[in-house]
Amino acid sequence: MAGYSSYSLKSVKKKFGLSSINKILFEHVVPIEPSDWLKMSIQRGKKVATVTEKSRSEWIVAPILLEMKALNMDKLGILSGENLDIDKEASLTGECDFVFSLNPFAQFIETPIFCMIEAEKNDISTGMGQCIAQMIGARMLNEQDGIHFPAIYGCVTTGWDWKFLKLEGSTVTIDEDLRYLGEIPNLLGIFQAIIDAF
Repeated sequence: MAGYSSYSLKSVKKKFGLSSINKILFEHVVPIEPSDWLKMSIQRGKKVATVTEKSRSEWIVAPILLEMKALNMDKLGILSGENLDIDKEASLTGECDFVFSLNPFAQFIETPIFCMIEAEKNDISTGMGQCIAQMIGARMLNEQDGIHFPAIYGCVTTGWDWKFLKLEGSTVTIDEDLRYLGEIPNLLGIFQAIIDAF
């Protein structure tokens, strides 16, 4: 089985009986001014994060997530490159680019609330199915541990463009708005809204 990356938006909806709607997910976001460190990191990162997913992950995405970790030190863990192997038969296996955990000291994925993947070939749409599959895996892990959150959030990003998702019951809400790296205060505000929801 190929794991999370084998899913398209169409196939993940069919496999797990999901419906999807498009609407604005974060209408009233409170922007958060980035630190001088983040501004400098992004400015420098833009100069080198142009070729591969890995470079964008390291030089653009990771600094933004580290900023969120600093703002939420006592309640947020961020894991990168960890496996979320839940159900081999359903192809819910494989590595997650980034996961937010409610355990700030997590050494492996536990109490996940948010999954993020980098879009391959700078194509947001091709990453949607994989991200939703990881969100399903995250929800199943929580349920196995007796944790029942009303929703799990996700994001597909090229580093430059950001598309947010929400899985609630059997419905996936896809944010109508495409968010952009040039709107860092809004991106930070969205991440904070997701964290605060838990």
